[in-house]
Amino acid sequence: MNNKQDGRFLLLSLGRKVVPLSYVELENSVCLISDSIRSVWASSILRSGEARVRIGEKKAMMNVTLVTSGEEKQRISNMFRTKYGTENFGKWFSSPGKFLRLSGTAGTGSSTASYETWLQEEFDAIAPDYDTHIMGNTINRLLRNRSVSLMARTFPPASRLLEIGCGTGTETLSLLEMGYNIVATDISPEMISVLQKKSSKFEYGERLSLQVLKASSVSELLSKYGESSFDGIYSTYGALNCEPDLSLLVPAFGSLLKRKGKLVLGVYNSICPMDSLGSIIRGSLKGAFARFMDPIPIEHSRFCIDVWAYSPMQISNLFREKFRVISVEGAPVIIPPSDKVRFMDKFLRHFNTIDRIDRFLGSRWPFSYLGDHFLMVMEAI
Repeated sequence: MNNKQDGRFLLLSLGRKVVPLSYVELENSVCLISDSIRSVWASSILRSGEARVRIGEKKAMMNVTLVTSGEEKQRISNMFRTKYGTENFGKWFSSPGKFLRLSGTAGTGSSTASYETWLQEEFDAIAPDYDTHIMGNTINRLLRNRSVSLMARTFPPASRLLEIGCGTGTETLSLLEMGYNIVATDISPEMISVLQKKSSKFEYGERLSLQVLKASSVSELLSKYGESSFDGIYSTYGALNCEPDLSLLVPAFGSLLKRKGKLVLGVYNSICPMDSLGSIIRGSLKGAFARFMDPIPIEHSRFCIDVWAYSPMQISNLFREKFRVISVEGAPVIIPPSDKVRFMDKFLRHFNTIDRIDRFLGSRWPFSYLGDHFLMVMEAI
């Protein structure tokens, strides 16, 4: 980005704040690129579905849509290089985030995108680079390893499992390799598409079924699969925290699971001392208490999306009519959250030792309730 406010830059109004942005014009629309998937301005206008902009003396309220086509992204990138130069483009967009198209004339406040549409588009935007985000982060790999290990211990071999929020399949493929049968769902068509391409390289056959479906619509699966059709259900590290009302899921999970079937949930915890401490050290008092907000402000969300944090007690109380809690594990506890991985990378030589200590503490009260996330195993009653 560049702070110059001349004719080559667009001015985006966000409340009282004005953000200068580079842009290109394409087929009666204006195209923008964010410099990161965590750019608050990009998530804000995508969330509202409209943007108030000024180019030179012209002001307009325009509709906002996400660009997902790789071909169109490349075309827009080339236009940016032509307009601003290859050197500037490489400097401003070393890791491009969202590609957005502004078009038409929006009525003030009248074209707000639905929450589900916005959420889908946010995950569509990060789908191509999601594996890099997960597997390229030491702590995210730790989380995946722990959840897969827990599910392998929890679900009997060859079980039929339902996954809510599969993403690009970092857990799905591991469990398929172990012989499980999986129906994997996600709100993002792009995430499902990436997983489809990855799974096509292996001989999974009918053991994998994919479906675009938001978490709160899981009851729709009853008409397709019937009651008591799954040995286990799991949802870890994201999908449930994107739902403002989890009460819709409880009866659906209870109906889809066989009696005494297991439910494994990996939930973003509302109580995480390590995260709060890190925020205080950085001088962000608001960040220290962000997990208690409803939802967490997008500037404190790891993907700049609405997130609702829940405590283990909240989840157990919510599900208690249909499930009984078997175990709770904090993940991680003394290891900092994944967005603070740079600090942890300084101790990579001792990471395995720290990981073992963290696992030991995370399985014991009160640490089991104090992790960045918690892994909860429940049984249908």
